[in-house]
Amino acid sequence: MTETSRRVYLGLGRAFVAIGGGMAFASLLDRAAGWGFFRASPVGTAAFLVVIGVLLLWTVRQADRHGDPARSDATDDHEPRP
Repeated sequence: MTETSRRVYLGLGRAFVAIGGGMAFASLLDRAAGWGFFRASPVGTAAFLVVIGVLLLWTVRQADRHGDPARSDATDDHEPRP
């Protein structure tokens, strides 16, 4: 895994977790306050987004843990390898 792909995976993973967590929090707040903002419960969608984010973060951690061989010799500037 190249450093660029690692940063992208981490950014997307964090974004998915934040959006899903925000949706779940908003849903709880909506129910507690009785605003009726959501017609249906968004908890399923929020959980799905959180799971995607966690899996993306897990992928990066597994690549770091197992010493991904593609990361050590990969270049980000697309130069051909000798």
